[in-house]
Amino acid sequence: MPLFKSKKQQEKNEEAKKKVQKRLYLIIKIEIMPLFKSKKQQEKNEEAKKKVQKRLYLAKESPEPLVDLSECELTEVPSGLYSTCNVLRKENLLLYCNKLRSLSGGGDLKNLATIRVLDLHDNQLTKIPEGIRHMQCLQVLNLEKNKISTISNEIGQLVTLQTLNIKDNAVKVLTDDLAKLKSLRNLDLSGNPISSLPKDMCKIKSLEIITLSLDTLSYPPKDVAKQGTAAIMKFLCKECGIDYVPPSANILSVLDSADGIVEAKISGSNKRNIPFEDTNVEGAWKLYEKEQEKKRQERLEIERQFLESQQEQSNLAAKVKKSQESLVNTLARENADIEGKLKFEQSKQTQLKKGLVDRLQTEEHHSSQAVASILETNERLRNKENILKSFEEERNAIEKLVKVTVEEEEKLRKQEVLATMNKLLREQRTLEMIRKDYESNKDISTRKALESSVTDDEKIGSLIASQSQGKSAMIQHIANEETMQVMAFQALLFSKDAQNSRLAGEIMRLENELTTLSIEEANKRGNRQDTETISLALKREETAALLKQLTEEQARRQDELKNRLAEMEQRRDNEIKDYWLIQYQRLLDEKPKILIEMEHELDDDVVIVLEKAGALDMEVMFARHKVRASELPDMDDERLRQIGVTQVGARMSILATIRRYYLSNTSTNKTSTPTKSGSSYATPTATSDLSAECSICMDAPANVVFLDCGHVCTCLKCAEAMTHCPICRQLIIRKIRIFAT
Repeated sequence: MPLFKSKKQQEKNEEAKKKVQKRLYLIIKIEIMPLFKSKKQQEKNEEAKKKVQKRLYLAKESPEPLVDLSECELTEVPSGLYSTCNVLRKENLLLYCNKLRSLSGGGDLKNLATIRVLDLHDNQLTKIPEGIRHMQCLQVLNLEKNKISTISNEIGQLVTLQTLNIKDNAVKVLTDDLAKLKSLRNLDLSGNPISSLPKDMCKIKSLEIITLSLDTLSYPPKDVAKQGTAAIMKFLCKECGIDYVPPSANILSVLDSADGIVEAKISGSNKRNIPFEDTNVEGAWKLYEKEQEKKRQERLEIERQFLESQQEQSNLAAKVKKSQESLVNTLARENADIEGKLKFEQSKQTQLKKGLVDRLQTEEHHSSQAVASILETNERLRNKENILKSFEEERNAIEKLVKVTVEEEEKLRKQEVLATMNKLLREQRTLEMIRKDYESNKDISTRKALESSVTDDEKIGSLIASQSQGKSAMIQHIANEETMQVMAFQALLFSKDAQNSRLAGEIMRLENELTTLSIEEANKRGNRQDTETISLALKREETAALLKQLTEEQARRQDELKNRLAEMEQRRDNEIKDYWLIQYQRLLDEKPKILIEMEHELDDDVVIVLEKAGALDMEVMFARHKVRASELPDMDDERLRQIGVTQVGARMSILATIRRYYLSNTSTNKTSTPTKSGSSYATPTATSDLSAECSICMDAPANVVFLDCGHVCTCLKCAEAMTHCPICRQLIIRKIRIFAT
């Protein structure tokens, strides 16, 4: 309980800490941040306002003909600025690096008649200010880095203008009124999407420098524009049919004319501003002093108001700052107290947790050692028990096979067992007779074979008749001949053994696969498909190696079964009558009754598919899982693995048989016949419906598998003399004959 309580207390402390931090954040965000933000903006605005007031004050007090309001964050011209320039006879007005969209707000542009330099670069003007025609003394106009798209016709009335800078704007078309600028010496049009220059610009005789952007210029041609101002003016003069005169020939007249016009304007302005036109100079002087005193008083009042406003703002800022500092200090103290408590609780919980972890690790270590010791002891005992159990089971199995109880001897179904033995032996003899007959007639030509087919049919018929007549005698003979009983039991044991049946089915599938691969390889080789031929050859070699391995495993399994029979013969009780008949009956009845009933309940289609796939030994598994014929079309590899079919080859064979069975409901039963004992041919385990012909005689079907290469390419007659494969020239280690029945 203390551990859970401390954990709960720790979670509670963490939640309280997060809650405090969240509230602190909200307080700072709501109360402090707006103060800093508004203070910053207010300070910025106050600084700009102070700067404008200072600049205006300096302009009024300074004898220099300059008014500089640049970089003051102005969005409009201060009120009364133009009249101030007129009264103080200012000649230079600098308004660059502001946010002006127009020149309205400063008064009437007529009051700027004395201005010679107007600098408006780096603003937000969209057009040349209206009323600029009244600035008759203007010599320099800088409109660089604005948003001007058109040039008004008023620009042509600035007859004294010598420098015009419209760089980095959005001007596309130039007005013809530019040709009226008789005093223009420097024209900068770069950074504008201008495509052509007016032809009348050739009339500007004083133009010394013209700057253009050649990217969009089409008239005059770029090769002319690249040569400079003189080449451009010559081209325009030639287009207008007039002679080109260099600007150096007109520069003096331009300067004299401009200065005369400016002086005339200024003197005229002075005359208009003199209050009296008579000789009363003393009265005019007194009036002038009176006006100056009035202006001085106005400036003092403005300065006083400015100082008072500044003092109020300082007091307010100090009060806000003090309040902020007090709040921050309070929050800091509270936060420090909370953090101290949290650290103390955390250290306490950490120590408790560390002690608990140490104890748990110690207990876990002891527990792990004890479990490991127990597992080691159990494993050692289990290994001993498994070995003893396997020996005991094997001994009991042999004892069970050898021991024949009285009940089994009494319950011996002698006639039924003898009939079963008779049937099995007759099948073995029939196959042996067919094999011997095939061997004896292998050198006879096709013609004789056809001629003797009737005779063979008669022989087979007589053989069947004789077998029917001697059936009763053979049953009695089997009952008396113990050797025949042993042979029948051995044949039944081979057919009942699951491992032997599985190997036989897999060998049959491999032989069929080798036949198919040989045919496909021959076709690909004929079509000169080398890449696919190599792939088929690799697959064939792997299949042949697997076939060789399975035949060896089958031989070993049959030897094991024969050894088991020999051991049973050695340990049998000689006094028991019909010993091998009883063993035969026991082998027939060894399946549980329930399992036999389940097998009988299997659908016929399921049994047929398993039989065609060579997997009848899997019938028990299909019966146990109650597999129906309706499930076969949807059967897949995973479902077969769940049923218990662990061999990959068996699963592939069953799936392939299901596909073939449901595509066509016809099939060909395939069996295998053993060759003569002691010959160089191994015992065949399957039959194959061969469609390839012998590559030597080109007559008989190919029915011999060569190992280790795996080719199926010759008949039995031609294969007898072969030591090397006729296709791949590999040494033949072993020959397996495939009989077609």
